[in-house]
Amino acid sequence: MARMSPATVDSPDAAPALRRYLEAMPRVVRERGVDYARRGRVETVARRSEREVEGTVRGERLYAVRLQRAGNHWMGVCTCPLGSRCKHLHALGLAWLGKLAPEPVAPPTGNEPPAEREALLLREFTAGLKSPLAPGEEGLARKILRVFLQLERNGRLQARDLAPLRELFGWETVGRGWQAPDGRALPRTPREFWQQLAADLRAAGTSLPDFLRAATEPGPVPARGAEEQRRAAVARWRERLAPAPPPPRGPMPGTMPTGPLRVRVGPGTFALESCPPEGGTWRNAWRTVVAPGGAERWLETDLDAPSAVLLALLRRHVEDFGRANPSLGQRQEAAWLHAVLRHPRARELVTDAAGRPLHFAPEPLRRRLLAPEPGETDYRLILEDAAGRPVPPSALHLPGHPAYYLLDAVVHEGPPALDGASAAAALIPPAVAEDPAMLLAFRDAGVALPPALGARMETISLGARVECSLGAALAGGERLLLRIWAEAERPPVRTDWTPQGWRALGPVPAAGDRLFALDASLPELVVRQTVGLGLFFDPIEQAWACRLGPDLPERLALWRERLPREVQVWADPEVQGIL
Repeated sequence: MARMSPATVDSPDAAPALRRYLEAMPRVVRERGVDYARRGRVETVARRSEREVEGTVRGERLYAVRLQRAGNHWMGVCTCPLGSRCKHLHALGLAWLGKLAPEPVAPPTGNEPPAEREALLLREFTAGLKSPLAPGEEGLARKILRVFLQLERNGRLQARDLAPLRELFGWETVGRGWQAPDGRALPRTPREFWQQLAADLRAAGTSLPDFLRAATEPGPVPARGAEEQRRAAVARWRERLAPAPPPPRGPMPGTMPTGPLRVRVGPGTFALESCPPEGGTWRNAWRTVVAPGGAERWLETDLDAPSAVLLALLRRHVEDFGRANPSLGQRQEAAWLHAVLRHPRARELVTDAAGRPLHFAPEPLRRRLLAPEPGETDYRLILEDAAGRPVPPSALHLPGHPAYYLLDAVVHEGPPALDGASAAAALIPPAVAEDPAMLLAFRDAGVALPPALGARMETISLGARVECSLGAALAGGERLLLRIWAEAERPPVRTDWTPQGWRALGPVPAAGDRLFALDASLPELVVRQTVGLGLFFDPIEQAWACRLGPDLPERLALWRERLPREVQVWADPEVQGIL
């Protein structure tokens, strides 16, 4: 006898069973689910296991949705207030059906509403790419689509219209070629637009995203007739070969510098310098570059990629903040140097005051609390490197995310500056440093404590207990009541979970000057796993409630299987039959 294949989320019988589940939902839910699917509200959908599909759907906020298959039946849960049989579940089901039996992508007609047309164009643009796209990949695809729509509406692109593509290194150079209809035939689809953009990015030395590889190579051109194709190709090449008119040029002070560039950082200031190609003395080039049209004219010279990126960052800075003098005492100039150090290519051109290239430390700085020195009363909170060496007050601090600290030609990443005598040190009175709540804050922030203070803290792992019972519903019938407890025997702690969090969970004083720090990771894991049951909080019962339904036994069984073994589950006799 032939053995039947197991019923999984992508077995041959999965699609018919899923369609029956979706068609059994109320008509209003089905209509809104179809609308969500058409408008691209399903942001992710993926196979989690043989019996589970999960994804995210954008409603009033981003909801996590999960579909599960048990035999010939499907069921689902959602983090929206309804919990199940909602439009988000229906939209995710349609998205999974599209992967099981994909329908051909119908080209947009141009008559759809803007939101629906954008969703159709996105589907057309991403057809054939890997599935599913990561959130960052899908975000970049949406940005490319919106830039294409801007080009379609205006018939031209300016440099600022390409700003959403900043994550593609070299976008500034490409932006110069799109400031006006520069002779190239306007692309008719997002994929054609990306192919033209990708060609320009490659010419600028930019590596393209791997997930767009399938969309980068030109595909078959829709049939428009051989003669029309020939005329379009001839016109496009003639326009591309025609010399472009020179851009208007403003007055340039001094002579046009050429050759390599660098940013030399000194005490409290920095300088943008250039050197002749054949070598020689480095000269200040700041005034020349920030003059009107200076960065644009310099970009036309034979520059390497790091120099082109450096000038593009400076041009954007001048457009935003004006032509200020290079001084690290001004917030805007310090922010520009921070942006240069963040860029993996531009940072290659930054040196210290002696002209030595900067290097980045492999590990970030960390905070340490030092006990008072003999004759002193205050604690000292300092920054130190991975080897335990304190960061001196003379280190140059550049605020940002992450913060940078420059010391001896080495750039260290680290936490924000300390609010004290310097960016790297602060004094804390003992009444503050030894406060129990402050000790917990130190621990949560990863601050290394002195041995005497560290010995005062003992971490207690809280256990988790779930109580389940049946209660009467206001509209008649019964409902499930559920309470989640975090508890420990020593010290005696017991608190339950409410919509505002744990009812009472804070520092617990111990004998003498010791302090217990409570670790609620296990109870919080139970809370996250229980959200999918579609519960709502009843303030009268002070418990989480769920209406009884035909799919509740299966949902409870799956929930119980996923709970860690160390979680205690108590149920009254009526609920035990369900579990």
